[in-house]
Amino acid sequence: MSMLIEVVRPASPKAAYHVLVRHEKGYQNLKDISDPRQFGKEALSAIQNLARQNSPQGFRVLMRAGEYGRQLDGEPLSLEFLGGEIIRPEIRSLYDPSKELSPSEVDKKPDADCVFDKIVSGQIPVPPLFKDAQVFVFKPNQMLAKEHLLFIPTQHYRDILGVTDPDFFGSVFAKIAEFAQKEEFTGGFMLASNNGPWGGQAVQHLHFHMRGGEKFESPFWQDW
Repeated sequence: MSMLIEVVRPASPKAAYHVLVRHEKGYQNLKDISDPRQFGKEALSAIQNLARQNSPQGFRVLMRAGEYGRQLDGEPLSLEFLGGEIIRPEIRSLYDPSKELSPSEVDKKPDADCVFDKIVSGQIPVPPLFKDAQVFVFKPNQMLAKEHLLFIPTQHYRDILGVTDPDFFGSVFAKIAEFAQKEEFTGGFMLASNNGPWGGQAVQHLHFHMRGGEKFESPFWQDW
């Protein structure tokens, strides 16, 4: 394992395979990580290894930060890896218990039809809150919280397993860390990325949802 990363199991697992990927120093706030770019690179490597070994069919990566984001009191900030089964939606209103769980069909969608590529290229006009060579940040049409941002890598990766450039990914994570310090997210936030059919991924392009501005319920259906 890298010098910045440790992987531990939670006291109360919420999926068939559930582990916490966090900084070895146990930081409780994202702003305390002096080099989020390097942390992002090393966390990427850890998550890719975990996914290949334990849940290649798909998984969810989740970060709960602060009071609003339901971070547990005294617990270090972690990237939570949930896999080993079809993962239920993390938002209560999107989960219908009467329906049998099934994998998404993201693996059947061709890269040429990727809507996020068209947004990044300008074929679909969407005003960015921020854009550089690594990431495109915007507010989605369907807001799932008072504050809701999408972070899209400008390079096309279908999911985290498909990322081949750790430096590129580190830059994306560093931008997420920067936005996390903005006033609208100071109360806390939830960061989530769905990957693959078992992870509930809908668009065939890696992306991260950052939601904040209000206090959330638990993201785990077992707590509902």
